[in-house]
Amino acid sequence: MSANPQVSPATSLRHTMSWPNRFQFLLKLALRNALRHWRRSSVVVVLLTVSLIGLLVYQAFYQGLVRQMVNNILSIGIGHLQVYPRDRLESQPMDYLIPNADALAEEIQSVEIPLVVTPRLRTYGLITSPETSEGVEIQGIDAKTFVKVFPILDFVKQGTFKPVDRGVVLGKHLAKKLKVKLGSKVVLMWASGRDLESEALYVKGIVETPYAEINERVIFVDRAILAPPTVTPNPATELVIRLDRREDLWRARQLIGSLVQQKDSTLVARTWREIAPWLASYIIIGDYSLYIYYVIILIAVVIGAVSVFFMNIQERTREHGVLLALGLRPKELFGMILLESLVLTLVSILIGNLIADPLILYFNKVGFDLSRFASGLEMMGLQARIHTPLTRLNLFLSNLMILLTGLAAATLPATRVRKLKAVDALRFT
Repeated sequence: MSANPQVSPATSLRHTMSWPNRFQFLLKLALRNALRHWRRSSVVVVLLTVSLIGLLVYQAFYQGLVRQMVNNILSIGIGHLQVYPRDRLESQPMDYLIPNADALAEEIQSVEIPLVVTPRLRTYGLITSPETSEGVEIQGIDAKTFVKVFPILDFVKQGTFKPVDRGVVLGKHLAKKLKVKLGSKVVLMWASGRDLESEALYVKGIVETPYAEINERVIFVDRAILAPPTVTPNPATELVIRLDRREDLWRARQLIGSLVQQKDSTLVARTWREIAPWLASYIIIGDYSLYIYYVIILIAVVIGAVSVFFMNIQERTREHGVLLALGLRPKELFGMILLESLVLTLVSILIGNLIADPLILYFNKVGFDLSRFASGLEMMGLQARIHTPLTRLNLFLSNLMILLTGLAAATLPATRVRKLKAVDALRFT
């Protein structure tokens, strides 16, 4: 009689189970361990869930804040692009003019990119009311094209935005300083070359925008009032351009730059990032602050989760010794712990998204009410309500970071079992 071959306990699991069955066996063990130590598992789930909610909500709030600030400043003050003389001095813009600006604006309007253009004649001067005087930035505009580039009509509080017939439109704060109202007479003075010009005007409209500079020190008049008596008709200090799609910014700069160079080599086309580098720098600094916030949150989560996994692994040392004695490899024990971490992380991601996503969508609709900080927000070109967009990229990146964090938190404690020996583990007390 031939004796039946016997399989030792140390190799039974290794030789009698296929890889799919062994993976299923490890997954069952991981689920059982997670449920058996449910209090500690709950700590890990809460840490990861709260972190994910914090990442998603803060990221949405930050993006909403930056988007609103950039849109308001571009839509009310700068535009996406500007065309102006290369040698223009910001302190004396009227010394360098674009001749026949209306004709050039029409040519720019005909490029293949959807956009709108308005000429602007800008300088600095003094506005005087019967009560007081204030230094102001004077913008000579064509109201019909100006309102297509800048949505200023949305911010008219009193009167109309039609600075014609010796009319002037000014900001609410400036009107308050000057102590004027609709129909009040003011005197405007400005330098034109070596001469000092003045004009008596009447308040036709009062605006209140999210941008403090416009509310406090900018006035709008008809461009014909500021135009110096030169042989060149329709001059402007700049052409302001608004794009239908912000994605066309650099292509538009290239096309418009080539066009204006052919017409006049002294003219240049510049994007808002080149015109207002402080705004681009603010966005970069804000992005770095966001990354620092991410790192701080994720480090705190890793520290908390690592301590929980260390305690779990230490308490299950004898159990791990039994599994090693039954034929489980140390690397399979390592995989089992990672599977447990993966299960807890996926549960956290599910709960976190179920809470954060509806919350973000709600605040995207109604907005965060920051009216108590209205004065400070106005200085940054922000309104009292910040809406929070939920983008697929942010959703993907936040979930990916939490997934990697959960796995990283279990990796360090799990490396201990790779050096574990069955005999030593069974003797552990």
